[in-house]
Amino acid sequence: MDSLPVPALTQTMETYLGAVGPLLGVQEREQAREAVARTLEGDGPACQADLEAFAATEAALGRSWLSTAWLRGYLDVRTPLPLTSSVGFQIRVPAGRDAQTGRPDEPDGGSADAASVVQRLAGVHLAWLRGELPTERTPRGEQVCGLQREVLAGGLRHPGLSTDEFRPADSTARNRRIGLLVDDRFFLAPVSDGRGQPLSYQAIAQAIETAFSLHSHRIGDDNGLKMDLAKMAVREHLRAQVS
Repeated sequence: MDSLPVPALTQTMETYLGAVGPLLGVQEREQAREAVARTLEGDGPACQADLEAFAATEAALGRSWLSTAWLRGYLDVRTPLPLTSSVGFQIRVPAGRDAQTGRPDEPDGGSADAASVVQRLAGVHLAWLRGELPTERTPRGEQVCGLQREVLAGGLRHPGLSTDEFRPADSTARNRRIGLLVDDRFFLAPVSDGRGQPLSYQAIAQAIETAFSLHSHRIGDDNGLKMDLAKMAVREHLRAQVS
C-alpha cells in the first residue's frame, strides 16, 4: 500500500489555519496568519525539504514518514496510560454455538466467553507467527501495509524515564502463553501446543476455570500454579483432539 505523501508546505499551512481558526478570536487569527507568513518566508521551505528527504529515506525502508513519530506519540506519554492511551478493549462476544469447538450459544460474561475470545485471538496470533496469515488488500487492490500487523507477534511496553520502548516477544508459535488477570493476581495459561497450533476451546476454558479456582483458594505457590494450568490445558487439548 502506498504511503501518504508529504503534503505541500502551503497545504500544511492552510490546513493549520483551518483547524485553529474556530478556536481563536479575531486578533488571534490575525496573529496566526502572520506566523504562517513568516514561516513560509523563513525556515518553512528548508524544513519542508528536510521532511521530504526523511520521507524518501523511510519509504526506501518500507515505512511511512509518519510511522516513527506516530509510535513515539504513544511511547512518550508520561500521563496515566488508562486516561491517554488505548490500553484495553471491551469485546462483545457474538452469540452462536460452534458445533466443532463447543463454544457457548449465548454470552454469559464468564469463563466460557473469555475462552471463546482467547481461542479466536490465539488463532490469528499463531497464524501470524507461523507465516500463514493471508495478506490483506484494500478495495483498490493494494497490499495493506504490514507494519500494523507486526504487533500480532506479541510483546510489551517497557517503561523508561523519558520514553518507553516496545519489546517484541519470542517469534516462535510453539508453547505460547497468555496472562490472565484475576483481581490482584496474574496467571500464565498456555494457548498453543508444541507444534505451534492453538489449543482447543475446551483446553483454554479449563485453564481459565483453573485460574479462577486457584485464585479463590489463594494458593501462593506460583510454580505449582503454572504447572496446574499447563497440565490441565494439555490434558483437555489432547482429549478434544481424540474426540
